[in-house]
Amino acid sequence: MDLRVKVGQLFFVGFDGTADGPALRDYLGAVRPGGLIHFARNIETAEQVRALNDKLGRVLAAQSGPAPFISVDQEGGRVSRLRKILPPLPSAAQLGAMGEAKIRDYARILGAALGALGFNADFAPVVDLSSPGAVNGIGDRSFGEDAALVVRCARAFIAGLADAGIASWVKHFPGLGATDLDSHIGLPVCAREPAEMWERDLLPFRECAPDAAGIMIAHVHCPQFDPGAPIAASLSRAVLSGLLRARMGYDGIAVTDDLDMGAVAGPPPVELALATLRAGADMVMFCNSEEKARAAYAGVYEEVRSGRLEGAAIDRSVERILAAKQRFGIEGQDVTGSDAVWNSALSALQDWAVT
Repeated sequence: MDLRVKVGQLFFVGFDGTADGPALRDYLGAVRPGGLIHFARNIETAEQVRALNDKLGRVLAAQSGPAPFISVDQEGGRVSRLRKILPPLPSAAQLGAMGEAKIRDYARILGAALGALGFNADFAPVVDLSSPGAVNGIGDRSFGEDAALVVRCARAFIAGLADAGIASWVKHFPGLGATDLDSHIGLPVCAREPAEMWERDLLPFRECAPDAAGIMIAHVHCPQFDPGAPIAASLSRAVLSGLLRARMGYDGIAVTDDLDMGAVAGPPPVELALATLRAGADMVMFCNSEEKARAAYAGVYEEVRSGRLEGAAIDRSVERILAAKQRFGIEGQDVTGSDAVWNSALSALQDWAVT
């Protein structure tokens, strides 16, 4: 694989606009991302999303790169990037009260809708535990406080999406439930004891991650696993290589949360990207700044080309990424979508609408 294509596989990026055009093609040609993530700014109508995703897949394929993950944050509840074209759908907390069979049925229908729009992956489910009253951005995005309940619900959600051919990303490792600050604003700190963290917060990741495409790494400081100066888990070798890889034995994709969030604000984008890759992550995410993504890509490419960033580690990351794409049938996938499947799924989702 060409080195520029290989480095591109390490990037998960957002983009501006709702249609293919010269600016977007130039951006994709410069970064050749292994994953794309949509936000509300990219969504207008079902027909527009389907056409856009078809173009995105074709453009990257024409650049001789592997097919990209084409993802969206479609959790339901407060985090519903497709709210313009889908009915208001239940939050994880509401789903958690319905039982596993219904959750799987719901996720299967949701997955059919996503597939009909040309998506192949969903940044869901959230497997953080909820903590009543905590101001950490989780709340009803979680299935509940009980770790075993979260495992059951998340497994059903992941299975339902997989039934429809959609890969899941579980988030936010190693868990934001015990924090009191939203990582969009600053760096939260997890104060749980290590044993409790292992038995509770980490249980859903240990049990559910093997069935997902990968794990999203949170910007949270975990002094119980990395007792040094405050550093986000997404940048911590002790957390990524020590806890996640060595202790948990996880060998799937680890993708960072957005590296433009308040919790990791300050360092240049290339410094952040290199720090998390050296710590043990496989993919870096830049959701909102093309300039930062371009700068990070250029810096990572130069570090790999010069040998200052270990080539063997990059190869392992690319192997994980390509293995997940193969497992979920993403390589060579036709993302054109289907009007009939979309209309059927949309009609079925109306029965799940909440007020």
